[in-house]
Amino acid sequence: MRFSSPAEAIRAGVGYVSGDRAEKGILATLPILDNIVAAARVADRRILASSREATAAQTALDTLSIKASSIDALPQTVSGGTQQKLLLARWLAPAPKILVLEEPTRGVDIGTKREIYAMIRDAAAAGCVVVWWSTEFTELIAVCDRVAAFDLSGQASGVLDRDELDEVSLSRATGMAA
Repeated sequence: MRFSSPAEAIRAGVGYVSGDRAEKGILATLPILDNIVAAARVADRRILASSREATAAQTALDTLSIKASSIDALPQTVSGGTQQKLLLARWLAPAPKILVLEEPTRGVDIGTKREIYAMIRDAAAAGCVVVWWSTEFTELIAVCDRVAAFDLSGQASGVLDRDELDEVSLSRATGMAA
């Protein structure tokens, strides 16, 4: 698929969480409310929050166990793991058809990783196709049903189904085997 704008991709049901939350994800100068509903606003070409969005944002905080003083707090007042969950909440709220995640658990503690895994499993169970890009083999083995491997030059080098997934197979497929 090709899209002419982020808004077009969002309207088509595609979400994307960057691996660089600080530079390409979190909207640091905007409150948590705006961070959570940003995708919906881009898709609808709106700027101002509605009371319905405020309710949805608070529900997202509660449902996803996001610890923040309020939806009006700035994202830098919460931990990196909580910021990552805010980014996921942004994309899970509109119930995307496809969600692309780039290193979605980089820099978060093990407890937050587990919460993120659960959030993504729930989205997949609801019918969302999840594309999980990661360099952590153990994570891919833990969360994926199928892995498309790429070698060090970036060329596709194989597809491994769930029953074939282990560190040795991934190492071989990516050309990282010793």
